[in-house]
Amino acid sequence: MESDVQQMDNDEKQYRLAEGYLMNGQYENAYNILIELEKNSKWAMNAQYRLGQMYYYGSYVEKNYEKAFYYLNKTMHPEAHYLLGMMYFNGEYVKQDYKKAYAFFSELEYNANAQYMLGIMYYNGSYVEKDYKKAYEIFSQLENNLNAKFMIGRMYTYGQYVDINYSKAKEIFNSLLEKNNNSKPVRHMLEMIKYFEDGTIPSDGIYY
Repeated sequence: MESDVQQMDNDEKQYRLAEGYLMNGQYENAYNILIELEKNSKWAMNAQYRLGQMYYYGSYVEKNYEKAFYYLNKTMHPEAHYLLGMMYFNGEYVKQDYKKAYAFFSELEYNANAQYMLGIMYYNGSYVEKDYKKAYEIFSQLENNLNAKFMIGRMYTYGQYVDINYSKAKEIFNSLLEKNNNSKPVRHMLEMIKYFEDGTIPSDGIYY
């Protein structure tokens, strides 16, 4: 009979193997390991989080927000709070609740995606009062988050908290195109700037 220590070591090996499968896109292999680990192992918390992720994004399994919520709400893994926040923000399976979304995002000071969503909430005035200054400050701290850079470009385009500065906005948007040349939102923003500068109508119409 395996000792508790030996079983724990085996569970850890299995979890690390599942993580490797996830990184390599071998979702079926990962799922088969995780579904066993989440039942009764020292790595159940981590396995539940990963299973919640898989159901949320539809990785190997069919996207299922109910099952995603089940695993994410069951686990004590702190990273689960980001996806729970997204579910409350978007009203995915649960009733849309910006207050709960804000609470979950606020717990993850080290998570760039959660902080970005806080910036969005201040930008849009979702639960909190609309505050472009606070949104700009949050986005500015997320140097490696491309979505945050996009929002800063928007703010320079429309003069939200910062002064309108098309040169800075174009610099930001062009740098984003270097990362993803097919980004329609970025291309639209560049065409909107051209519209403001010389009246050229964007190819996909005028919308903000």
